[in-house]
Amino acid sequence: MKALVPGSPQEIERFQHLQQSLAGLYRDLFPNPHKPRTVVVVPSLSLDADALQKVTGAYHYEERMLCMLMLLRLPTPHVIYLTSQPIDPTIIDYALNLLPGIPVSHARKRLTLLSCHDASALPLT
Repeated sequence: MKALVPGSPQEIERFQHLQQSLAGLYRDLFPNPHKPRTVVVVPSLSLDADALQKVTGAYHYEERMLCMLMLLRLPTPHVIYLTSQPIDPTIIDYALNLLPGIPVSHARKRLTLLSCHDASALPLT
């Protein structure tokens, strides 16, 4: 696939096509938003261990998947979020406060944070 020029009409057209397909994908994955489900999030980097050790704060890359907490907008999902090291509670609070119309206390009841307490450069997966 040929690389697109950022901001080009071709890139914008491809992005719009991708956006349109995401709504259908979401409906396929969550046809019944009231159905109980558990989602396990295991963010992991598959980089060479030597290269990963050179990246200061590489474990913070696990926080990029906090967007998965948006699933807590649905009424029933339970999200289990596994990380190599604990995420600062203020970061979790910030993410939960981004949920429109959902009290943080309700979302927090359906969120389980697990940490391996492992600062090594080994990926979680």
